[in-house]
Amino acid sequence: MKTILKNFTITMSVVILGFGCKDATEPSAPTVPPAAQWQQVIGTYMGEALLLAIDSANSMYAAGSNTMFRSLDRGSSWTHLSFGSGTIAINTLALNQQGDVFVGTNQGIYRSTDRGIGWMRVSDRLTSGFVSALGIGPSGTILAGVDTFLIRSTNNGVTWTRLAPNIHISYFEEIVFSNAGNIFAITDGGKVYRSVDNGSTWLNITPLYINTGPTSLLVNSNGILFAGTTNGMLRSSDAGINWEQINVGLTSYYMRCLGVNRNGDLFIATRSSTGGRAAVFRSTNIGDTWMRLDSTGIPGESVYGFAFDSDGHVYAGSLDAVYRSTNDGLSWVRINDRLPWGGHVVIDSTGSLICDLYRSTDDGANWYASNSGVSDESIVCMSVKSNGYIFAGTYFGNILRSTNNGLSWSQVNTGSASNQIRALAFGPQGEIVLARLDRNGWTPYVS
Repeated sequence: MKTILKNFTITMSVVILGFGCKDATEPSAPTVPPAAQWQQVIGTYMGEALLLAIDSANSMYAAGSNTMFRSLDRGSSWTHLSFGSGTIAINTLALNQQGDVFVGTNQGIYRSTDRGIGWMRVSDRLTSGFVSALGIGPSGTILAGVDTFLIRSTNNGVTWTRLAPNIHISYFEEIVFSNAGNIFAITDGGKVYRSVDNGSTWLNITPLYINTGPTSLLVNSNGILFAGTTNGMLRSSDAGINWEQINVGLTSYYMRCLGVNRNGDLFIATRSSTGGRAAVFRSTNIGDTWMRLDSTGIPGESVYGFAFDSDGHVYAGSLDAVYRSTNDGLSWVRINDRLPWGGHVVIDSTGSLICDLYRSTDDGANWYASNSGVSDESIVCMSVKSNGYIFAGTYFGNILRSTNNGLSWSQVNTGSASNQIRALAFGPQGEIVLARLDRNGWTPYVS
């Protein structure tokens, strides 16, 4: 029975995760000490790593929606890089051959010449807007899509020139350079263009005969152009004049990102669609055939980018972590300190930390999966009752309960995706108070 609530307040907040969002709550927990007594205790909680890049010295950079980290030891440890204000959203990341780092944000372009220790906002007035795409060529030429126009720098971002290309677009989504001097770009509406004069003029090379939209581009060392689309993979050996489909072995076809290692092996990550479930694939023959990889320790759904170091190791950035493979993607390990993805942290009756379905008994130094008895791990909110029982609400409308400090869980209701539980707390008599998203919108309930 639904009960109208008069005396309870449920605090709601939203955690933004780059290209998606997940609602969360501030859980009921022991009394919080003053802010001055707080310090970070779980090391480098990274969360999403939607953008990855590795320089020639194997310095690795991972960026999420508004955070950025650097690792100098192939992901064993991470350092948070700070620049600008907390309102900055990171949209794109690029490195030049000298190892300088460029970041395109919603507030312009930032540059670091000392591997992320110090940052300078490029002060040119042309770079102060929303940067949607950033590409750096072998000669050091930088192209950036800023708001609705294109700008170019030939002196490492010191000065910029606004270009007036012969195309009418709203924004650039991706800019890719080839070693042969061609520049390729994806623009709004799924169009693909090529420039042979450093971005001054552009030719439309969109494969019009295929009813699909390009989502990502890649050029290998031999100049072969690959395009991931919403309906599979395309390849062009003549800089986009002619295209062919290369989908043998694929089981899903909505491409999210592409990568190529030093041996020329191709890696792709797809997203779930009507064409199949999300997956990670590799090709060792320039796309003639593909082998699925994500069943070997990496969640295909959440992969947003690839990077490769000088030893041939493969790194995949995702919504929840960074993963590394030392055997060309045959197996993967999670490398960002074994930290949980979520952020719904409570403290149990023993003082241990519970973060989603992970548990730490040493103040966050190490985390262990604590998901015994759980079939629905889509945690949205958590709270601890006065008797020490821990309750969690999920995206699919389920309520989970642990009576032994998170060591095991049981489901105490039958939920559905149309009844998502977004907030959970307890009333003065121990009753469960929750907010559920159903067909009527946000609805409060009490048990």
